[in-house]
This record gives sequence, C-alpha cells and structure tokens, in this order.
Amino acid sequence: MPTKKGKEQARPGKDTVHENWHLGGTRGDVLLTELELVMMRFQQAFERWVVHVTERSGDPNLSFSESVLLHSVRLQSQPCTTQSIARLLNRDDIPNVQYSLRKLVKGGYLTHATANAKNNSFTLTERGYRITDYYARIRHEVLVTHARNLETMEGEFQAIIDQIGILTGQYDEAMRKASTYHFPSIQPVESPSRRGS
Repeated sequence: MPTKKGKEQARPGKDTVHENWHLGGTRGDVLLTELELVMMRFQQAFERWVVHVTERSGDPNLSFSESVLLHSVRLQSQPCTTQSIARLLNRDDIPNVQYSLRKLVKGGYLTHATANAKNNSFTLTERGYRITDYYARIRHEVLVTHARNLETMEGEFQAIIDQIGILTGQYDEAMRKASTYHFPSIQPVESPSRRGS
C-alpha cells in the first residue's frame, strides 16, 4: 500500500512507541520502564486512597507515612521496635520512621510498651485500634467487596506478589553494585548561563 509523501511506513514489528525512550534501548529496558511507571502510578493512587480513608476514619491530619506505620505496628500483633517496622516496610530512613512514630505516640495512637535508652517498642492504644478497625471496615466494604476478581485470581495475585518481592531484592542488589562498582566519571554539563558569560 502506498504511503503518504514524506512519511516513512512503519516496519512490521518495529516498536515505534518506545523507540525514542532513553530508558528503552532493548525490550528488557522497555518492559522494566513500563513496570516502573505502573508501580509509580499505583503508588500515587495508593497514597491518595490511604489518606482519604484515614480521614474518613476520623483523622484528617495523619499523613500517608503515619497511617502506614500505624497499620504496620498493628499487623505485627505484638509490641514492635522501630527496626522491625522498618524491616517490614523495607525502609532505611530510620530517623524519619522514628519521627513519625513519636507523632503517633503524641497523637494517642501508639504507646511505648517498653522504653529504655537502647530500645523502644510500640503498641496500639484504644484510639489506635479504633481508627484501624474503622479503616479496615471501609477498605473491605468499598475496595475488597467490589474487587471480586481478588479471590478468583488468587494464583495470579500470588505470582505478582512473589515476582515483585524478587524484583525488590534485585533493585536492592543493583543499588549495592551501583555503589561499589567503578563507572567512568561523567563531566558535568555546563549550564547555558555560564556558557554565555
């Protein structure tokens, strides 16, 4: 079939969607980039959801991080330390975790189960149980009940969970390699303002 003048006909199998991506050199690059984008979009949707449902559960002032930490303490069903919470969430920003936990204590959601100079452990207060119970109720009635494919696709969901767990480990290992491997230095790009002076 003839093509319009000045326009190149796309070759069969040519990836015209991703060919200009700087993160799309190979099919593996493209797949990983698409996965990263969908995970970032999911993260944004998840954050909006958590903050909204926490507000509906009774506290419009809790941040996403604080809400997640509160649920994480309850999930462990026993007094837990900052380190165990950070491990559960794969966080290494311990000072930020400690700051949020202190805010949850001050807000009356957590209390110190044990406290000494070396180790603090946390557990939920009655107020903490009340807001997480209400959150769980809204989550079940609004999200889980309407996502009927969750149970019928249990195998597929478990495979996704397993694969993302594997990828998490691969990213952590790649980060360690990027920190220790030697890469040739890149000359800094001179800003346009400096070039014109």
